[in-house]
Amino acid sequence: MLKLKATGQISSRRLQRRVKRCKRLDRLKDQPWDDADARRLAKTTDQYRDKLTPFLHHAELDGTNNAASGPAPAVVMRKITGAA
Repeated sequence: MLKLKATGQISSRRLQRRVKRCKRLDRLKDQPWDDADARRLAKTTDQYRDKLTPFLHHAELDGTNNAASGPAPAVVMRKITGAA
């Protein structure tokens, strides 16, 4: 079920997108899947939903992996200094 809080920090457009994403997860869970793997995936996604989508419920969390996917500082230093 939806557990979103409308705060002054979240725009109404952003809140609408979050609600839409939550509804998509609900449809995934409720769909009658013929394939056993699809049923298992839907069940597991629903079971771990709060751990998979904390950014939907907490405005301070980023919904992307941009911070983690950047190059490591050592790699940047090696490229700047020309080290092998």
